[in-house]
Amino acid sequence: MAYARLVFNSQTLAIMNMVDPGETINYDWSIDEDYSIVLLEGSVTVNGNALEGVIEHRVQPNEQLSMTGTGDTRSYCISLFRVDDDNVMDQIVSETGKTRMRTFEPTWIDAGWPSDPDTTWGDDFTSGNYTYTKAIVETQIANSEWD
Repeated sequence: MAYARLVFNSQTLAIMNMVDPGETINYDWSIDEDYSIVLLEGSVTVNGNALEGVIEHRVQPNEQLSMTGTGDTRSYCISLFRVDDDNVMDQIVSETGKTRMRTFEPTWIDAGWPSDPDTTWGDDFTSGNYTYTKAIVETQIANSEWD
């Protein structure tokens, strides 16, 4: 199952990517700067580069990410962006999304932990390839409750 999901705080936007062997995640957008992805587990090819184990890879400017799972097991990777970098954020999210990330505070913050946190995104997973669009990014930002 290929899937991408973002989480954020006021300083970092992290996109968590999951891909099974033979499946591909494509971002249908790019930015004009290079950025880091960190493979946490498994093996993948990223824009033609074979990666395995725990490793950082730089996605080049103006290059759309394309990650295909290789090997025998599911692979996990994180794409990292700085929320305070206007040039980068303006290329990925709307002004509304940028403001939400920079100012959002969950309703449970004073309690110290959400009362009923989500424990899985399993219902969102789909079998096969996955295209991660800016519209999906905006929806995930708008719906995020940090739970």
